[in-house]
Amino acid sequence: MLLIEKEIASVFNEIIEKTFDGVEGLKEIDIQPATNDKFGDFQTNFAMMNSKIIGNNPRAIATKLVEGFSENEIIEKLEVAGPGFINIYLKEEFLGKRVAKFGEEKYDFSFLNTKGDVIIDYSSPNIAKRMHIGHLRSTIIGDSIKRIYNYLGYNTVADNHIGDWGTQFGKLIIGYRKWLDKEAYEKNPIDELERVYVKFAVESENNKELEDMARLELKKLHDGDEENYKLWKEFIEVSLKEYDKIYKRLDIEFDTYYGESHYHDMMPGVIEELKEKKIVTESEGAQVVFFPEETKLNPCLVQKSDGAFLYATSDLATVKFRIENYDVNKLIYVTDERQQDHFKQFFAITEMLGWDVEKVHIWFGIMRFADGIFSSRKGNVIKLEELLDEAKKRALEVVNEK
Repeated sequence: MLLIEKEIASVFNEIIEKTFDGVEGLKEIDIQPATNDKFGDFQTNFAMMNSKIIGNNPRAIATKLVEGFSENEIIEKLEVAGPGFINIYLKEEFLGKRVAKFGEEKYDFSFLNTKGDVIIDYSSPNIAKRMHIGHLRSTIIGDSIKRIYNYLGYNTVADNHIGDWGTQFGKLIIGYRKWLDKEAYEKNPIDELERVYVKFAVESENNKELEDMARLELKKLHDGDEENYKLWKEFIEVSLKEYDKIYKRLDIEFDTYYGESHYHDMMPGVIEELKEKKIVTESEGAQVVFFPEETKLNPCLVQKSDGAFLYATSDLATVKFRIENYDVNKLIYVTDERQQDHFKQFFAITEMLGWDVEKVHIWFGIMRFADGIFSSRKGNVIKLEELLDEAKKRALEVVNEK
């Protein structure tokens, strides 16, 4: 039981002692965070745990406890819910004081298993694209989780799993060579790269040959073509410089920037291991993982018929690398809700492989315009830099007014 729960329990123990004086063998009260904030801050099922011992139905027991509640500094109110739950609402003043003390008081977290590394995977922008408002929550939530784990005494590794590998680079190389404005590129490289990427998307709708050209340039990059490799490295360097400016404004630091390309050479080995353990099945030339029916998971494609790898393959290689190179306590991934199915599949495959490591997917809702989600390809995004500038401007206006 954590600190706030202990304080709540102490209030309840006084009520229990007064209400059920003389009843022996009562089970200790268990305080748990509420499953939904409309049910309060915390809940307890004490009444249901002790109904046989007390000799009354749970709801009647819960009602007696609520009736025995008196004014105190911690709890605002109690409510009986369902068959005998008690919803607990804390006073905002109490919560405010506790939060304010976090930076001052020293707490004993020795009961936690802080051995090993907690690796937190967040932010993860795509190279050659501006960070936009959609990246904000992954970045802030991920960094907040890192700080909380550090405060609790864990060793954390903040990894920015940047999108530096994929089909967009063939398109960028074509766009760079056909439409680049060198003056604009020198002034603001990432804006110009984003412009030519959008230009490619528009032009390729009426000229399908461009897609074939992009695939060819991508293959040349994968095969180690010197000129394409040099351009690819340049795209990464100019992008990271721009991202670093944003991270500095947000006071965010990463320990590693291991992008998708870092794991590319490991992916064939992952496929081989999946084959050796008979986890994959060949289907129309592709490698697919089929899950037991009770999991209700859709099949997961890990290698296309042309030999290309997918996100699941990259994420599997990432876990393998982390297990081999870190003393992993836990892996935490922070993304939007659209990736829930992907992580369920990917986590299930790691278990099938016997990779015994705790994995957590923390997801959040997506931001969208009224007519749809943001798309760099369509050019309809709110740039994060502009959002921060506007926030700073409005904050200054409020300060000046006062």
